[in-house]
Amino acid sequence: MRFERELLARNIMNIIDEKNHFHYEIFNDNDLKNKLHDYLIDMTHENDAVDSLINDNSLIIDKIAANQDITIKEKNDLMNSLIYFKLKYIMHKDV
Repeated sequence: MRFERELLARNIMNIIDEKNHFHYEIFNDNDLKNKLHDYLIDMTHENDAVDSLINDNSLIIDKIAANQDITIKEKNDLMNSLIYFKLKYIMHKDV
């Protein structure tokens, strides 16, 4: 299924940093993996957790960055991973 790239970038930003949602365009280029990695490191300073998140979702992130089709399951898996990460490392809740 083709998800609009801008919508995916907005979804990512809305999950991890909703107060800065208007900066979603940083996730709208071909360097998505590095931009997401660097943004999350700056927010949390949790290098191992960020590396794990990026590695676990690497194939999906690469597809998005290459403007390839992703399935609804792939989109949901990535968004759920980001939500879990946010709860655990950004909002500091035990999950």
